[in-house]
Amino acid sequence: MPNEKLEIDIPQSKSGRIYVGLSWDDIFDKTASNTLTKNEIKGAMITALLKPKFIIAYIVFVLFFTLLGQAIYVALFSFNWSVLLVLFISSNIAFGLWMRSALNKGGIHYLIDNQQKSEDLPGRDKKYGQFDIDLHCFVFNQNKEFLFEIDPTPEKMLNPGDPMSIYHSGEETDGAGVFDDETICIETNKLKEEYCYFAFAVANDCAYDFDKINNLEVRLVNSKDEKTVHQSKINSNEADGFIYCYVYKENSKWFYKTIEEYVKFDEQWQDEIIKLVQTL
Repeated sequence: MPNEKLEIDIPQSKSGRIYVGLSWDDIFDKTASNTLTKNEIKGAMITALLKPKFIIAYIVFVLFFTLLGQAIYVALFSFNWSVLLVLFISSNIAFGLWMRSALNKGGIHYLIDNQQKSEDLPGRDKKYGQFDIDLHCFVFNQNKEFLFEIDPTPEKMLNPGDPMSIYHSGEETDGAGVFDDETICIETNKLKEEYCYFAFAVANDCAYDFDKINNLEVRLVNSKDEKTVHQSKINSNEADGFIYCYVYKENSKWFYKTIEEYVKFDEQWQDEIIKLVQTL
């Protein structure tokens, strides 16, 4: 039940670790393209066709195979315009079949955009074509006063005061991880006393709604036995933020409470999360 206090059995005699993991299907998985509507695929194709890199790829592909075929024919026989035309048409057909194969394998996402963001601004970037789903952690003191945030951006991946106590695994945009695609770890026996509450949230920073991304899940794990303590599916098509849970220490024991609330991911979302945690 949401907001129910539950204990996490953390070892006290040696290094203990709690982590939250975020995962989703590989962006190139065949099922990924099945979540897109025909209009979305059509729009993606138009977007891809207009990209300079796509146009260059098309020109290089068609010219290479047309000229290569013609060169071989001339070496064996002689120049022939009809043969050149047939080779040109065949190269275009081959390129079209490659495009179709890419779509069937979920490569539509790659065709839309496989470039890194030049700038990761606050709020959702609805034009970004990869699966940019980010895991965040908000750290509070014993009075639930906000201290700092951990997220996949380079300047926030590590705890500024003690980089070995709380850390993020780094940015992931294709879902190709073996287990979790993004994680945030808390080394429970290395924390400063003032770090008491840890709220975890997920932000959607790409063109696809949560429900368009297959098997999008977030889980809480106790590294004592590497077992999942709790797991939630994220599948809303109305919100682009998800507050998962918060973990906290009470005396020498660790507990967690699930929140599981969808929120808007924008410039004010940090303030909204802080306010929510302070009321719990």
